[in-house]
Amino acid sequence: GDLDGVEVFREATRILQFDHAGRPWLESLTTRPATQMGLDGAGHLAPGLPADMIIFSARSFNEWLSRPQVDRLVMLGGKAIQTRLLKSRLGAIKSDDNAAILKQKSRDFYWYSPTLKRQLDAVIADIMVTPKTLDELTHVLATCHALGIPVTPRGTGTGNYGQAMPLSGGVLLDLSAMNAIKSIGRGRVVTEPGAVLADIDHATRKDSGQEVRLVPSTYHTATLGGFIAGGSGGVGSIRWGGLRDYGNIIRLKVVTMEASPRVLELTGDDLHKVSHAYGTNGIIVECEVPLAPAYPAGDV
Repeated sequence: GDLDGVEVFREATRILQFDHAGRPWLESLTTRPATQMGLDGAGHLAPGLPADMIIFSARSFNEWLSRPQVDRLVMLGGKAIQTRLLKSRLGAIKSDDNAAILKQKSRDFYWYSPTLKRQLDAVIADIMVTPKTLDELTHVLATCHALGIPVTPRGTGTGNYGQAMPLSGGVLLDLSAMNAIKSIGRGRVVTEPGAVLADIDHATRKDSGQEVRLVPSTYHTATLGGFIAGGSGGVGSIRWGGLRDYGNIIRLKVVTMEASPRVLELTGDDLHKVSHAYGTNGIIVECEVPLAPAYPAGDV
């Protein structure tokens, strides 16, 4: 028969077929390449195809599962297949597919809005991946690109509008472990994206009596990368303006999501390409922002 879709990965071939219109689609993952399975570019089965590789109709998914299987894993829907492939290629990079953790981490404060709560309540990632280094993050992005898995970056999830929620499932990229404060200089600080703003302030005050000059109201829990990717202003804006105003971000380093991810250094006008873009066109991996002399302040 004909197949509805065939995708060839480095490790496996994914085959999709609809038995009847309107019914859930069935998917088979084999570890044999398409060329060995007798599949042509149109997804037709060639004569002489090994019998254990044929996808055939079944009255139910359970019946399909009960048929002989050789060298293949059969699933309902596609995401479990992709997640399994992804985990096999992540190596020692931390990942988590615990349902309770995924539900917790797939949320921000969207529920402030009754409309967003109704629209986004069911949103959840398929897996959370927590890279600790630039090399790990680059590997995750290249792997997800190869497998066609969507990626949603997340800091600590302090936004109010679903900015860090995985609307298409896939990978929730937890950047909280990339939290190093890399250098403090006169009038500037360089950090990784997961550094919490209050921690940065504590370090810069202790080091040289300086502070980050623009922070959100969620200062105690928000990350600098998340603030730049999804914020706009906050404490300090009356004096320094909005986050996107010139001078409030000095430099950003971002990684693209493509077959061979690129690491880009952005300054000047190019900063506007990724500031307040929610990570949709590149993952922020390093931030350099200005500091000002610290002054005593307290929360009310």
